[in-house]
Amino acid sequence: MLWQGKSPRPSEVFTTAMLVSLSIALHFFKIPYPLMTALKFDLVGVPLVIIAYLSLRYFFVSLPVVWLGITAISQDWIGASMKILAEATTVLPLALAISGRIERKIYVGIGIVASIVSRAITMMIANYFVLPRWALLVGWASTLEEGYKLVFVTMPYIVSFNVIMAALVSLVGYLSIKILRKAGFMP
Repeated sequence: MLWQGKSPRPSEVFTTAMLVSLSIALHFFKIPYPLMTALKFDLVGVPLVIIAYLSLRYFFVSLPVVWLGITAISQDWIGASMKILAEATTVLPLALAISGRIERKIYVGIGIVASIVSRAITMMIANYFVLPRWALLVGWASTLEEGYKLVFVTMPYIVSFNVIMAALVSLVGYLSIKILRKAGFMP
């Protein structure tokens, strides 16, 4: 967290705004998960990894802005909320692990593993509570009991998707930070 404890400089605000815009734009580029096409791969979390590495304060301020952008694009506030929850639980453990220690591989490994575990468990719990009601809302189930049956049938796919996404976002985010640091764009 390189920008912590200071009053915001215009360059920090601009960099954060640019990365938030990139994060929202990346929501347009999705690839369906082959095992469950309702789930989509994207790289929305990568700019958020960079923001969190620079400042947790800006990261937490960025989350509602990204949520608004995704909600405006998708017209789905529930899906956008689940997306932000997933990205936050992926990015935060990685940022905390590598902050000030990005050159030490053990912390990078710990951060990536923590991100994967954090996202998988959080989204498993969130889907347990949200998916049955969502299924009722969109007509995938006619009763709440059918919604819970849907959860148990789809949970292995949901967990595997979240493990893959957490690994992807963590690795690409970490590599992006390394490249930006090497090019002299980041401290």
